[in-house]
Amino acid sequence: MVARSLQLCPDEQVHYRTHLHANRPVCLGLIHNPQAGGKRDLLSRLTLSRVFPDERRMVTTQHESEVPGALRRLIVEEGVNVLAINGGDGTLHSAINGLWQLAEDASGSGGVQFPTLLLLGGGTMNMASRAFGVRGSSQKILRECSEAWASCSRGELVTRKLQVLRVQTPATVRRGIIFGSEIVSNALRLHRHFGDGYLGLGRLLARASWGALTQNAEWERLSPLLNSTGSLLEMDGVTFPRYGAVVASTVSLQLIRGWVEALRVDEETSGFAIRSILETRQEKMVQLIPTLLRNGVHPHIRDASNAQSLTVYGGYTLDGELFQNGPDSPVHVTLESVPMPIAIQP
Repeated sequence: MVARSLQLCPDEQVHYRTHLHANRPVCLGLIHNPQAGGKRDLLSRLTLSRVFPDERRMVTTQHESEVPGALRRLIVEEGVNVLAINGGDGTLHSAINGLWQLAEDASGSGGVQFPTLLLLGGGTMNMASRAFGVRGSSQKILRECSEAWASCSRGELVTRKLQVLRVQTPATVRRGIIFGSEIVSNALRLHRHFGDGYLGLGRLLARASWGALTQNAEWERLSPLLNSTGSLLEMDGVTFPRYGAVVASTVSLQLIRGWVEALRVDEETSGFAIRSILETRQEKMVQLIPTLLRNGVHPHIRDASNAQSLTVYGGYTLDGELFQNGPDSPVHVTLESVPMPIAIQP
């Protein structure tokens, strides 16, 4: 299991549940990642403080280990029931896991409960924010929402559901929204070598495609990271003896500011979306990149739009964060039964 930084005492559990009642007035809090999107800590915090002056309900975190304590303070002590998240997918990942820790600690007969989340974007990768139609700067969103919700109860807010993946290995349980297998994890490492964000992604794709075509020295360096693990892939009880890579997600994957949709998720389904590459030859996998980026169809690409389970082996990535796992150790991906509410901008 993910290590619990804090556990709530009985009184704190009651406070947590009470603050999240639907009839409570909106109490907006902010968790801020100063590293997201290359932000400068002091400058970004001062800028946000202009539209969010209550320092008690604005918390800056430098590391994921600080998030559970920050969330506890905001929700239990300050009464926050709408949590703005200033950062990208990695910041949201930390918040999701911290909130699950708190919610499980505070759960009563009514099951786990979560504050309403307000996504501000502002990170290096913002798949979730883009999928939920976030628009405008963090400052603009905070200002508009603070004004529009000044006299609202939490239950009056317009929300959409964010389905959450449960990713379990023999040693850990994590939650997230975008899962990738070991080759995807390797690609993310390379991505960071070529630069963060979409510029780095573009460089990686261009270098890999040219290297596969010319078999140059750079390809000799890159190609081992595209080696198939040789392990099997299981999707909803169907086993594939070999595969190249797989991605599972509860949000549509839109690249280059939404111009390219690599994976589409139907919000009306009861499962999650999977896109898998059954091709294992390195050069052929690279040749599939254009098809993958435009969400195209190919005999060696297998899609599932309403998956209930996925099992792979080895290391993996979750919301852009990399996690080690033994090559023979299984990773089971399912869907959590309780979604998280995402506030829609007024």
